[in-house]
Amino acid sequence: MPINKNAFIRYRVIDTLLRNKDFVKTADIVEKLWDQHDLKVSARTINKDIMALQTDFSAPIEYNNSKKAYFYPENVAEIFPSLDLI
Repeated sequence: MPINKNAFIRYRVIDTLLRNKDFVKTADIVEKLWDQHDLKVSARTINKDIMALQTDFSAPIEYNNSKKAYFYPENVAEIFPSLDLI
């Protein structure tokens, strides 16, 4: 489980972007977090978050080297329990 509320927000944004786009670059995630939640994070933080999603939540996130972007394979089940942010 995430250590803090900001980590959970970052996880949800990453998951949402991966579900809504074919390929997502780290810079897109950083920009979306700033625009939507006023969270300034580094690319390294996003990479650590993606690793945490893969290990802690078994998210099937893959990386495409030619596009230098992350993606979900087809038909990914919900990876988060039904929790809403306050």
